[in-house]
Amino acid sequence: MISTPTLQATKQRLASHYLTRLRAAERALQQSTVNKQYGKNLLDKEWLHITRWQQHAASMRHTSEDWAQLCRDYGRESINTIFFTCTTLERIAWWTAALEGARQVGDTYFERTFLNKLAGEYSALGQLDQVKAYALELFSLAQKDNDQSFIANAIYQLATIAEDQGNYDEAVEYYEQALAHYERVNFEVKIGRTVYGLGTIALYRGRYAEAHQYFMRYRDLTVKPGREVDHCYALQGVAETLQNLGQLEEAESIFRQAVNLSRQIGFQNAVGPSLIGLGTCLLNRGKINDAFSELVEGLGIAREYSGIGDVLHALTSLGRACWQLGQFERALSYLLEAQEKATQSELRLHQARIHRYLGLVYLELGQIENSRKHFRDMMLANRQLGSVPEAHQALLFAAFYAVRMGLAQVGVHWFRAVLEGLTSEDPVAVQVRRELVSALGAARYQALLEQREVLSVEAAHQQVIQQLEQTARYPE
Repeated sequence: MISTPTLQATKQRLASHYLTRLRAAERALQQSTVNKQYGKNLLDKEWLHITRWQQHAASMRHTSEDWAQLCRDYGRESINTIFFTCTTLERIAWWTAALEGARQVGDTYFERTFLNKLAGEYSALGQLDQVKAYALELFSLAQKDNDQSFIANAIYQLATIAEDQGNYDEAVEYYEQALAHYERVNFEVKIGRTVYGLGTIALYRGRYAEAHQYFMRYRDLTVKPGREVDHCYALQGVAETLQNLGQLEEAESIFRQAVNLSRQIGFQNAVGPSLIGLGTCLLNRGKINDAFSELVEGLGIAREYSGIGDVLHALTSLGRACWQLGQFERALSYLLEAQEKATQSELRLHQARIHRYLGLVYLELGQIENSRKHFRDMMLANRQLGSVPEAHQALLFAAFYAVRMGLAQVGVHWFRAVLEGLTSEDPVAVQVRRELVSALGAARYQALLEQREVLSVEAAHQQVIQQLEQTARYPE
């Protein structure tokens, strides 16, 4: 019979062996595309054994310091690898075990590392209270050790919370603080990701030229071997701004580059959002059937590998596609799933968009009270966001509601308030214009458009909210 100490020593040797295999894959995945393929093949071959021994180390970490060290090391040697192999929930379990291992052996550096990783994972799930708890703990530990990089990481996580809550001024302040720290220590990877965050805020605010500059800077920082993962996201950002600038053909081309690159390196986390971005771009180009297939595939991958924001983006875009196809019940199923998932997060931008399309679909189905409630919630959510494009879209949809409720003249005033911010291809804008002309006649519609006084966006928003809160004004 094998003695217990001998058995434990054998198990530790096996755990160490597969840790070595993990380390080899991790190093390969940090190199060029060719090396990434080698690392991916190694993972495909060994991953079952690697996860088995990581889980065994996690279960044994309280029994000895050797097991605790192995548990920490499985975290240390998987900083990049884990994103090619695990879902968000699997990563959370992995980082949690690694954090406990680091704490048991008194490794404060990797304690900070795994706190930062956990903050990022919960951010992807939209669980912002958890993100804040980990970020503040990280900030405290980093200040204690005067670790400037991790102070910046904690501030960066606080920026993502503010962004997800729609507090864009606060988010910019945090991102700029984090960027200053990263630039002082020349942490190029994090400089790029912080620049991406600033680009995203500029995008939300409708400052598309500014957003394009940020994303181009991120792209330029990632055009080098070993940075392909970040380059996938940089391409997505560039494509998104081009789409908003009306350069749809070029945007589609760059989204396809992002899809191809993320597939080439086997990075599923980026495949899903790249496909979803491509699908949304195709929707904007009027290629609805092509868009649908990309969105469905992207949603399937995003459900497993990406954050809740990507899943909500896909579901909302699919709801919009079904509306454009006149498939209102199918649109409703996608949007109700999105609403259910959104209530589990604090992603206010997505919540506002979901209300917007639910209001539209209920209107098409003749469920006027449901439509009114969602349009009201849309307007209230947008008042908190401070996003110019979202404010314009909210008024556009309110104008649609008004014309359907027999208030075409009011609808023209709301439509006119945002007319300059709309593209001629916007399918809702096209439909609103058509219905306003039908209700008022072309001459009356044109005369109202040419009136000298134009409502400000803020005044129009207030009018809409007042109308929506007084149901009796609308004939049903």
